[in-house]
Amino acid sequence: MKQTAAVGALTEIALRSSDYGRIVDAFHAQWGWETLGAPGLGAKVADWYCAKMMQSVTFGRLLIAPTGGTAGLAVGGVFGDRPVIGGDAHLPERRAALEKEIAAQKGGPETIALYDHISRINEHLRRQTRENGRVFAAELYFLWVSPDYRGCGLSRRLLNAAMKAMKARRVKNFCLFTDTNCDWKFYMRDPWVACGRQPWPDVPGMRGGAGLMFGASL
Repeated sequence: MKQTAAVGALTEIALRSSDYGRIVDAFHAQWGWETLGAPGLGAKVADWYCAKMMQSVTFGRLLIAPTGGTAGLAVGGVFGDRPVIGGDAHLPERRAALEKEIAAQKGGPETIALYDHISRINEHLRRQTRENGRVFAAELYFLWVSPDYRGCGLSRRLLNAAMKAMKARRVKNFCLFTDTNCDWKFYMRDPWVACGRQPWPDVPGMRGGAGLMFGASL
């Protein structure tokens, strides 16, 4: 159910190290269905993935509902900047421990392989784009809006907040990776430029899909 009337009551805050759990919960809400195996595995996979992603996140904006829940968020990284969540969070150790737990469960190895495939495809697209002369100074890692608030313009609001944060760091351009399982057509308009497309391998959970890379100037 859309909460259009409540959008004005949302509080926008900058990402803090204490918001790690919110990022994991949002990632699980968006991508938990991709996990191959028992439903309970999805939460661990979300934590495992975010433990890697958050090592590179240097900025973020969150929209908090009056109830305290997360209405939406956008996180990204300016290459060379200091991550919001520092080394005291022990994210590499957390990720390593979670990977062992995931690999020991039914569907776990297949899910890890799926994310490894996606990572390799993204790096291939990044390398291909760099070889074509396009180098980006920052990356938007995750843009998410709660189903309760979709259709209210919050994706655009969060994107604008992320771009403002990057401009404050004198970033001239940035990129993002997505795939055909997402609402990728959101990026088929200004200020986005399609940089590349790579078909996913013909493996369980990926058949018929493709990885996409987009860039934008600031």
